[in-house]
This record gives sequence, C-alpha cells and structure tokens, in this order.
Amino acid sequence: EEARAQFVAAASLVKQAHWSEALAAFERSAELVPHPVTSYNIGACLRALGRFVSARRYFDEALTTTAPDGRPLSKTLVRETEAFLGEIDRLTVVLTVELDPPDARIAVDGRPLERADEGERVATLAGTLPPGPGTRAPAATFEIRMDPGAHVITLSRKGHRDAVVSKTLAPGARERLELS
Repeated sequence: EEARAQFVAAASLVKQAHWSEALAAFERSAELVPHPVTSYNIGACLRALGRFVSARRYFDEALTTTAPDGRPLSKTLVRETEAFLGEIDRLTVVLTVELDPPDARIAVDGRPLERADEGERVATLAGTLPPGPGTRAPAATFEIRMDPGAHVITLSRKGHRDAVVSKTLAPGARERLELS
C-alpha cells in the first residue's frame, strides 16, 4: 500500500513537472516494491533532469525486470523506453582517457567512477555513485560515459598534488583526454 501511495504521489508530481520530488517518491516506491513501470518512471525523471547516464540504468532495468505478478513492461512502454535509450545514446558523452601513471585515482565532479566494461573496452560511468574520493583508474586507457555539460576531473596520487581539469562537453561528444 505504501509503495502504491508513493507511486501515485510521484505521478502527481510529474504532472506538475516537479522532477526531483517525483524522482524521490518513485525511488521510495521502488525500494518497497520493485516494478518495471517504477524503474521506467525513475529513468524518465532522471532524463528530464539531464542525468542521462543514470537514466540509462533504470531504462535498462525496466526492460529486463518483471512486475511482482510476473508481467513485463507493456509494449507501449517498451517502445518509449527504446526511443529514450536511443536518444540517451546520442546525447551521452564518451571521453577516452589516456592516463599516466595508470595507478592514479580519478574522480569526476567529486564522485568516483563506476566500472561498466563493455566487452573488450574498459569503460566507466560518471555521476552514478555517491560523492567520495576518486578510485584507482581501471586501466591506462579507458572510457568514461558521462552527461554533457561542465565537469571537473580530479586526478590524485599519493605524494603528489591533485591535478584538476575543467572540461565542458557538448551533447554526443566523443573526445580524447590525456591526463598525467
């Protein structure tokens, strides 16, 4: 009952375009009862907030999970989700980082990177983990998938001062960045 109440409250907030508040209510609903429609709505809120990398995770979840009664996402929502995923793939930035030394720690916007390898490519996600210190880079060369916009990339290594790079990236940008 509480999960349903949170979902209904969130849907009302969406109608008013109160995306952050709706997101929080959908997240509370999902904690109580995971459901593909709730995952879809979390993804939609994150998309509206410009948090495309995080939205992708929830859209993927909506496509791969089933409701408590065993039903998958409706065909209509599957089509909408697939359209949103295509849009997100066109908007998301891919930054190929060449790092020297490869044992340095890296953070983007004050958050560690999340590992998300894609086959042979070493990949990470920016903006999906809670704030915290950088984590060791996964390789000397790797990709960071991130939202477009302004970012602060911090490179740390024990015994050295931090290197800080500010970078503004256009939607869909594919760039290389050498950090040392």
